[in-house]
Amino acid sequence: MIDGAVVPWEVVPSIRLHELVRNHTEVPGSPTLYITTFILGMNRAKYEGLPADLRQVLDANSGMAAAEMAARPWDERGPVVEEMVRKRGNQIITITEAEKARWVQATRPVEEAWLAQARGFDGAALLAEARALVAKHGEGQD
Repeated sequence: MIDGAVVPWEVVPSIRLHELVRNHTEVPGSPTLYITTFILGMNRAKYEGLPADLRQVLDANSGMAAAEMAARPWDERGPVVEEMVRKRGNQIITITEAEKARWVQATRPVEEAWLAQARGFDGAALLAEARALVAKHGEGQD
């Protein structure tokens, strides 16, 4: 039984969520209820041990080029899946900005608990930087 799930539209078909539920709730704007970070990393020593031509290939296909390549299918697939869900007859409800603000306020205790347990780093500064990056890059902005 699924009481609720927070997933982007792009994930719905792969877990057949649209077949398991008839109602979907959208949170307007960005961010919604979460931000997902994808990281593709490589051991620095291994990278530096590669020949210069191979490092050049990695450099040309990483960073913003890789981020844009990875984001494109997500950006393109979301509206297609949303339309598929609608055609199935499932109901999609978009909450108001006022309701979104209420939900954000309701999550403040989680944020406060995380900040209280932060050790070895400045949690408040990290959170502020994350929010600034979301504001800068959210909704397809550069």
